[in-house]
Amino acid sequence: MKCDRNKPCGNCVARSTDCVYSSASRNRPVAAQRRDGNANLENRLRRLEELLNTMAPQASQRGSNGSAAASARGQNDREKGGSPEDDSSLQSDPSNLSDVKPGRMMSSDSQVAYVSSTHWAALCNEVAELREGLEQTNLAEHTDNAEISYGSGPMLLDGLQRPPELKDILSGIPPREVTNRLVSRYFTSNVISLVILHAPTFEKEYIRFWNDQEQVLPAWLAVLYGVLAMGSFLFLRAQEDLPGDLGNTLIAIEAFQRRSTECLMLSNYSCSPGPYTMEALAMNTQIEFVRRRDASVGVWVLMGVAIRLALRMGYHRDPSHYPQLSAFQGEMRRRVWALTLQLDALTSCQIGLPPMINQAQCDTQQPRNLLDEDFGPDHAQLPPSRPETELTPVLYTITKTRISNVFRTIFNHAGLGRVDSYNQIMELDQRLNTTMQSISPRLKLTSLEDSVSVPPWLLIHRYSLELLSLKARCILHRYYMTQAYSDPKYNYSRVSCVEAAMSILKYHGQILAETQDGGLLCQHKWFLSSLELHDFLLSAMVVCLELSFRARAKSGSGGGQSPVKFSREELVGSLQRSQILLDTLKVHSSDARKASVALAVMVKNFTQPQKPQEESSEPRDQYGNSGNLPLYPSEAESILGSMSFDEPYLPSEAIQTSHPAFSSSLEGVGTFFNTSEIIDWDQWEAFVQGSRSTTDSF
Repeated sequence: MKCDRNKPCGNCVARSTDCVYSSASRNRPVAAQRRDGNANLENRLRRLEELLNTMAPQASQRGSNGSAAASARGQNDREKGGSPEDDSSLQSDPSNLSDVKPGRMMSSDSQVAYVSSTHWAALCNEVAELREGLEQTNLAEHTDNAEISYGSGPMLLDGLQRPPELKDILSGIPPREVTNRLVSRYFTSNVISLVILHAPTFEKEYIRFWNDQEQVLPAWLAVLYGVLAMGSFLFLRAQEDLPGDLGNTLIAIEAFQRRSTECLMLSNYSCSPGPYTMEALAMNTQIEFVRRRDASVGVWVLMGVAIRLALRMGYHRDPSHYPQLSAFQGEMRRRVWALTLQLDALTSCQIGLPPMINQAQCDTQQPRNLLDEDFGPDHAQLPPSRPETELTPVLYTITKTRISNVFRTIFNHAGLGRVDSYNQIMELDQRLNTTMQSISPRLKLTSLEDSVSVPPWLLIHRYSLELLSLKARCILHRYYMTQAYSDPKYNYSRVSCVEAAMSILKYHGQILAETQDGGLLCQHKWFLSSLELHDFLLSAMVVCLELSFRARAKSGSGGGQSPVKFSREELVGSLQRSQILLDTLKVHSSDARKASVALAVMVKNFTQPQKPQEESSEPRDQYGNSGNLPLYPSEAESILGSMSFDEPYLPSEAIQTSHPAFSSSLEGVGTFFNTSEIIDWDQWEAFVQGSRSTTDSF
């Protein structure tokens, strides 16, 4: 019977017994009482989960007819060559997700966690009786105690050695006057990660850090060390000595990067991501990227870790769904997510693998075109976005994210293992054109003659946006370019692909010239990074395919007038200039060195007089091809992976430095060349076989 809590209580009066209340609950510690309450709440959640699991099969049974119909529709879509996940309109229009429950965001001072609407915790959030108790429960109390301390995560992520204590890590901070100069150099630059740090807020936190270093969060300290590493890199880029007695710049960058990594590990980032985790990871990834000239699978894997943690923290869902996030927090999360989208698409393409983010599951809006001074932690609402004719640091991020989203869709379609209809290709082409036409005039590339007064960083941003769109066009039209050789109705793809490739090679030549002493970009030689080298190699392959077809068409009876405006001499000249560019880069880049030798084979094939071929009784097609080397197969193995560089192909006067013999793997370059989704490799292999026959004498 329920006690009425009177003194004496009704039950004791009725039984004529003494009424004594236990004082144990009053004397128990508050923490123990809270644990009992939490245990009770967890039991109720467990019962609710069992109830939901019981109801799920019933709902599934009731909806079986609808599911069967949907399955039939899905099967019909697949037979037609499409699928709901691959629909570009779904990926590009977050409004399609308006009816989807946003999931649940759980946060505390030290952790942030997100679960989707299908997770039991999100379902429980919709039960009014439990909502209050859930909101009052600290996130840390729902986390297993073993996951709070360092070492609870996977060994591969945590490392084999425990990171140093915080006081030891703090000892690596330079004197304040030196640190000030490195921080200032970073915040007065235009590096891409700058937008994810709110300068006025960081400055306040920075002052607070110097006033009380012992209270600093490890994740924030990881951000600071990342800023110091990037600031040092900016000194290196400007060919200036570091301030103070920091010594060798490369050693300083590595030391700061190591400290940043130790701070991340100390924060237990892989199990308990919280404030500053994503910012620290973004800084860490950027530093790893700029330290390398060549493509790195490790950087791509690191990017994957950052993406998974971003999903865990709910960055892929727009902050407007979660009232516990302030307007300031929401806008900074949008900036971080925009940068994450860019890096995912570009690093994945560089490695030759699909992007890791499924855009169909994301609805985070673009950040607003605002200066850092326009908003802050104390603002209840964000001000309206500035017009895009007004150049702000975040405008480049906004614009590049838009182009990257189109690029992501194109790259995903190219890697599906099937061929899209030509109507789909043209729809994506129109979408790319529309996106490029909407770019702010402040970010559109103009001729170098009209850019003499343009700051170097702005010129770099313009080149980057234009090169990204041209690369997207090459990938989009690469299949139907080869189909146009036998069917003129696809000539638009042939023209678009070749012209985009020639533009990329032209811009790379301009960049190389302007990075020399006295050029507009003389202090920005780093701009010729591994991403730009990847674009360059893709373009060279496209030009070689066009030249290869023309050579075959000339030797056969077909061909006719080419729809491409470039003459054979112009195409060959672009390859020759490209070889010069690679020769310039090969001292610092193994990818460039290997590609230089490969490109030399191509140039030699198109510039030396062709030996007369012996007559053969083999039947040939209208372009002079035998059946042994088919011109237009659908898929094949990689091109250079099947080549055998037993001896150098170039005469000594064509090579400034000697090169060792190359194995068939070609290591770094192979990461690009070994993807059959980008180039019709059988077409290329036919060209390579012809190259071998013409270079046997070397």
